[in-house]
Amino acid sequence: MPAKVKSDKASKAAADKVIADSYQHLSDLEHVLVRPDTYIGSSALVEDNIFIADIDSETPHIVKKKIEYVPELIKIFDEIILNAYDQTVRDGTGCTSIRVDIDQATGTISITNNGQGIPVIKKENMNCYIPEMLFGNLRTSSNYDDANSKKRITGGRNGLGGTLAVIFSKSFTLETIDKERKKHYAQSWTDNMSTKTEPVIKTVRSKAPFTKIIFVPDLARFKLESLSDDHVMLMKKRLIDIGFATHSHAKTYYDGNLISIKRANDYMKLYDHPENEKFIVDDTNERWTVGVVLSNNGFQHASFVNGIHTILGGTHVDHEVNQITKLIGDKIKSKIKNIAIKPSDIKNKIFVFIRAIIENPVFDSQAKETLKIRKLLNVRNATRSKVANNDEIKNIVRIVGLKYELTYEQDADMKSLRYGGIISLTDSDLDGYHISGLILNFIHHFWPALIARGFLSFCITPIVKVTSGSKLLEYYTLQDMKHGFSSDVLHYNPVDIANYIKLMLMEKTPERNILPWYKGFTGEIVQVAQNRFTAYARWTFDSKKRILHITDLSINVSADSYKIFCEDLLNGKDSPLDKVLCNNTDTIVHFKLVFKKNEFETWLKMDREDLADKLRLKLAKKKVLSTSNMYLFGANGRIKKYSDVYEIIDEYYHVRLELYGARHEAIIEQLRYEMMILSNKTKFITMIKASKIDQRKMSEALLLAALEKNFEADPRASGTGLSRYEYLVSMSYRSFTDENATRMKTLVKKKEKKLKLIEATTAQQMWINDIDTIMDMLH
Repeated sequence: MPAKVKSDKASKAAADKVIADSYQHLSDLEHVLVRPDTYIGSSALVEDNIFIADIDSETPHIVKKKIEYVPELIKIFDEIILNAYDQTVRDGTGCTSIRVDIDQATGTISITNNGQGIPVIKKENMNCYIPEMLFGNLRTSSNYDDANSKKRITGGRNGLGGTLAVIFSKSFTLETIDKERKKHYAQSWTDNMSTKTEPVIKTVRSKAPFTKIIFVPDLARFKLESLSDDHVMLMKKRLIDIGFATHSHAKTYYDGNLISIKRANDYMKLYDHPENEKFIVDDTNERWTVGVVLSNNGFQHASFVNGIHTILGGTHVDHEVNQITKLIGDKIKSKIKNIAIKPSDIKNKIFVFIRAIIENPVFDSQAKETLKIRKLLNVRNATRSKVANNDEIKNIVRIVGLKYELTYEQDADMKSLRYGGIISLTDSDLDGYHISGLILNFIHHFWPALIARGFLSFCITPIVKVTSGSKLLEYYTLQDMKHGFSSDVLHYNPVDIANYIKLMLMEKTPERNILPWYKGFTGEIVQVAQNRFTAYARWTFDSKKRILHITDLSINVSADSYKIFCEDLLNGKDSPLDKVLCNNTDTIVHFKLVFKKNEFETWLKMDREDLADKLRLKLAKKKVLSTSNMYLFGANGRIKKYSDVYEIIDEYYHVRLELYGARHEAIIEQLRYEMMILSNKTKFITMIKASKIDQRKMSEALLLAALEKNFEADPRASGTGLSRYEYLVSMSYRSFTDENATRMKTLVKKKEKKLKLIEATTAQQMWINDIDTIMDMLH
């Protein structure tokens, strides 16, 4: 065989091997470690402003603070503590305490509950005991019995949590006493569950039951060197949450100290809130507790479903907030008439606490941060038993009188139904369409003849209606609404705009140096790129006293948030500050940052940009002021994108100048009209007094002839005949005096003088005069 042929085959074989090697098969354990985000969220260190527990305080206190933490690490802790919570709500477990101990030095976490323990029974088909099955294998749980309509009110659902904690630990030890079988069980896993010990099982007689987990998270896998204070504060916060979620059924202990939460009020008071503010709590329903208090910082919520902290809220939060805002809104409107208040106005002023126990809840992911809406079962992908035992399906079948053995092709079958049809009334959003589709899928799958008969119909309502006069536009989908545009137009100083336009009116070329402007802002706005600006706070140094005076903050930075930042900086590690003084009022900002002696010179000589970045004295890079999204209605009434403020001014200038021209002509026309009316009335008075016209003795025809001969008809009058001279014939006899005639002649002269002045003034000068008047008022 020629060498070249051999070489080609070898090359092809090598290429095939490279392709083959690129395809991999991973075991469950390997997949979890390679793709952890698929199971329990991000393994990256994130910075977030969230609620944590103050670990330095003897009395528990929950504060909102910017911390750095790994969500995945918190999640595996959460999974174990949720297992303990589940013991407090399961019938007959007798769990009355949950204890958490954390050794920061070694990174060891211990979680113990005194429930009845895990059943120490051998699972024959897996050749292991139930404790090992639950913690040493993925997708194992007692929460899978959906087919038998089992009502689950625990936090666990997918059979992943406990095992994921084992996988992400250097060592993991499980110890439990099964009260019913009087068995003590102990087993350990190490090195991310790659090795395990054989279970040690002993018979016990008098010892109280418990389940204890001791584990050391694999911090290196989370790119951490130690268990930081931030992580411990979050873990303690979750233990406090569990104390609230158990509804006082169980006591919680942190490092041996009792966390006393007997009522919802006890938990709510741990958060910052306005002094002397009243807490409103409804805990009459053991499965649903709601508390409300005035919020210091916009809308906030602390919500829990079956012990799970639903950080992002969900349908349970929306349900309560909608009711609360409506109730408060109705109360306000009954007290204050004609007040315009929206639900969002009320929502932004409240802090809502919710503790819910919900049967078989559904969440958006294993992270369980959002409670989802339960939807109708997709019957095409479900087993017969699952369909038969699904509550929603059973209710529809029972209410309508549907029978699986009938096809409803015959009219006789239709007579057995309790109703003449089904109408689906759902929201016109994506969830609503999905629900309607599932209903259609259900009916079509079992009884397609009903669809052909028109038995199922849908009430489709628009998401938004837009009216303009008699015109009506209806939007039925989110896609329809997306045809509109978002718009962000920066604020500008009206004085700058007015001066710019005034130069244009004077036919001069104005400089294009207009910067964004915000009323009351005394800092500096600087252009950093084309159509991009940043805003600097206002500050000065006092070298003698080592003080940095900050007398204004950057745009969109509140004094309260900056105070928190300064306090965090002051209390942080290696802080350059000696103290922070806050002399703010309702209208004035004044922070005094007092630097340490050995730090002041460094900060005094620091580059402006570095100083502004470090002390948050300018807008963050991602929050620059930009003119890249300025959409407005243009001169032709259509939405148009404008590149900068000058393009807006230029287009406005021509439209407005044209209107000033029309206004100029309208003023001239009005003055001429008024002069004509006054002159004719003066003449009419003179002729009446000279008896040249006497309405009382003249026929209507003669009077009309006399008026047409001597006076001008009212050009604005409608109709014919005498109606065109109504302004004369309707004059009262009391006005037919010499004094009134003289007064009218004087008015005519004044208007004539004004007319000449207006005729000598251009539309441009009229606009300039108006600008000058406004400027005088502003100054």
